[in-house]
Amino acid sequence: MRLACLLILLAGCAQAGAWTQPPGGGFASLSLSGYETDDGGYREATVSAYGEWGWREAVTLGGSIETAAPEGDGAQTTLSTLVRARLRTGAAGDPTSVQLAVFQPFGDASAREAIGAVGDTAVEARLLYGRGFGTRYGDMFVDLQAGPRFEFGDAADELRLDATVGLRPAPRWIVLGQAFGTLGLRNARGEGDDYDVLKLAPSVGYEIAEGLTLVFGVEREVLTRDIDRGLRARLSLWRAF
Repeated sequence: MRLACLLILLAGCAQAGAWTQPPGGGFASLSLSGYETDDGGYREATVSAYGEWGWREAVTLGGSIETAAPEGDGAQTTLSTLVRARLRTGAAGDPTSVQLAVFQPFGDASAREAIGAVGDTAVEARLLYGRGFGTRYGDMFVDLQAGPRFEFGDAADELRLDATVGLRPAPRWIVLGQAFGTLGLRNARGEGDDYDVLKLAPSVGYEIAEGLTLVFGVEREVLTRDIDRGLRARLSLWRAF
């Protein structure tokens, strides 16, 4: 039962893991974050909401809205929608899924170019694999995701590679380690963005009430090409239902 609850939370920490929601089940999160580049030349505050719902067996629908407000500049809002379908479940309960997502930003993204923000529509396809298991330290899961993102503007298309490891070391607690990789495919048009980045994001959460978890984490660029490095701190509230 503890492992099942841990896997339900995966949708929030990885923003759509390989596990699909049961029919009628769902997950929602609300996040506040602040970001600053290492040189102090760019700062922003961000608020975002994410939700997903089990439409039918093995099919989950979801979406998000994020508004970023750069210091001294106008805000940019990005809407996304997704559909995730489970292809198979292995003998260990390990799912393999596919996901299609569409991203639509609104507002001027020019102030956010230094951190990789794109101001045009994008479509992303992913292959996802998850595995949950018990250890002497508590229940754990691993989630792996990979796929291309196609940009409809001048920015280069990208290959996305993400990994999440989660551990529940004690009742009510969850510890997460995540890596987010973006590889620009060197096909930018004109002056469009083309960059590579690897971000690491540790976080810890505590279940403050049944089904309600408060999560604090940080995110840091550790390897980059043609993109600034900085630090983001994030506070999130997760709700499974």
